[in-house]
Amino acid sequence: MSREGAGSKVVAWIGGAVTLAGVVLLLVLAVQRGYIGPVPRVLLGVGLGVALTAIALRLHRSPEGRVGAVAVAATGAAALYLDTIAATGYYHFVPAWAGLALGLLVAIGGVLIAWRWDAEVLAVFVVLGSAATAPFVTHDAPLLIGFLLVLQVACSPAQV
Repeated sequence: MSREGAGSKVVAWIGGAVTLAGVVLLLVLAVQRGYIGPVPRVLLGVGLGVALTAIALRLHRSPEGRVGAVAVAATGAAALYLDTIAATGYYHFVPAWAGLALGLLVAIGGVLIAWRWDAEVLAVFVVLGSAATAPFVTHDAPLLIGFLLVLQVACSPAQV
């Protein structure tokens, strides 16, 4: 890694972390203030996660956009994962088993993108970002533990 590229990578990852924190804070604020109903909140979360992931896939096509693509993809995957936790544990729109299965699919998707792009830092950001912010989205301890175990299962093939 050259010294020139190191600065842009740090800025990209800080931007990704700030975006993920903003998503969590936006969801928390929307819940507390009642700005929008539960269904639109979940749908907006899905839309944001899908949009960020799609943008990342497009950015990754050019060599200049790869650093930003990794950060944006990690943020999109983490947003989708947190939205799945909220839909399952907070709003109870999805049964626990289905939410855990969907969370597993989202986490595996993020890890697969990281594997395909040979970007371990993407997988680490998805897992750590999701694990660190999940307690803010649900307070149901058994379900939270289930979602954290799902992250571990999704990462297991990469660890082997």
